[in-house]
Amino acid sequence: MTEFEIIFVVFGIGACIVGAIQVTIAYRSSIRDVEPDPERFRRFVERGMELRRQALEKSRATDRPCDDVTEPKSADLPTQQADTD
Repeated sequence: MTEFEIIFVVFGIGACIVGAIQVTIAYRSSIRDVEPDPERFRRFVERGMELRRQALEKSRATDRPCDDVTEPKSADLPTQQADTD
């Protein structure tokens, strides 16, 4: 190896070690215990109930049958065919 390659490898290893240390510090600071916020949880649940109510109302409005639509007759329904293998 030439002198340049040795210096390059040493600095590369040093950079990897420094990077590993920084990642470890960032990981340890990100997994700290966090207390749940009861007010935020209450708002989350209320918003979910409101969205569900809106979805139900929307589906009820679109599920109402129109007067010009008739019920499907047995001839309109698909029939099962036996396997002929």
